[in-house]
Amino acid sequence: MRTDDYFRTVRTRNITYSLSEMEAMRLKAVYNSVGEECLMTVDYLRVFFSECVGEGECGLLELRKEGVSQVVASILVFEDVWSRNMYALRHWEVYEDTAQVVELLN
Repeated sequence: MRTDDYFRTVRTRNITYSLSEMEAMRLKAVYNSVGEECLMTVDYLRVFFSECVGEGECGLLELRKEGVSQVVASILVFEDVWSRNMYALRHWEVYEDTAQVVELLN
């Protein structure tokens, strides 16, 4: 895998976006973290999210359990709220329980 593929791969769903797909979705980067389930606390995820998503950007967090005790976390960083919401609506099956998406539909 090339180095730049890392920032385009959503490990929770094993999807690698091309640069043109990312531009079309206004997706700036994808960050992934893998660790033991006991270490993926709310505090850790909060810090991970705030380190990846800059001011003026919006993000989505995905989690997937892998194996017995591993958890994969992916953060997708978008240019703005609109881009994030459109992505979440297109991938409703993944984000249907996300508060912002439910609020958007109401």
